[in-house]
Amino acid sequence: GLTASVKFTIKKQEVTVPSAPSSEVYTGETLTADIETSELYTIVNDGGVNAGKYNVVLSLKDNANYKWSTGEEETTTLIFEITKSNANKWITTPSISGWTYGEAKAEPSYESRYGDVNVTYQGADGTAYESSEKPTNAGTYKAIFTVEESTNHNGLTASVKFTIKKQEVTV
Repeated sequence: GLTASVKFTIKKQEVTVPSAPSSEVYTGETLTADIETSELYTIVNDGGVNAGKYNVVLSLKDNANYKWSTGEEETTTLIFEITKSNANKWITTPSISGWTYGEAKAEPSYESRYGDVNVTYQGADGTAYESSEKPTNAGTYKAIFTVEESTNHNGLTASVKFTIKKQEVTV
């Protein structure tokens, strides 16, 4: 009897790499990529909080029989981006009421969606006061509320006038 041997190759099946995930806008919360799942691969998609680029790693579960359509053998990496938010706004409109000299100083009220608010004061004559040294003498002042712009969000600024009245002296 005759014996013949024939060599043949079973090619790996190609798995299409999902399209890059759409970016998300900074919210101050952890964000992850919206990526389709599959029986063929696992996904590591930790995302992040801050604006920036994050890796989404897809790993084939069976790389003996499958390969990525991009030619990569076991893993492929997609980029997920968190973009800067321009939606920062005042949640509580900055305000401060005046008072009469010698009375308890009024406290400013404010709240921004993102970022820390810094409050400084300015006298009518241009004298600047840090937040820790609020003006005390009678006069007209401005309270200046500022949130610095960052890579995550836009900045905010507001200015509110208030008056410290002279104390009345009864004779």
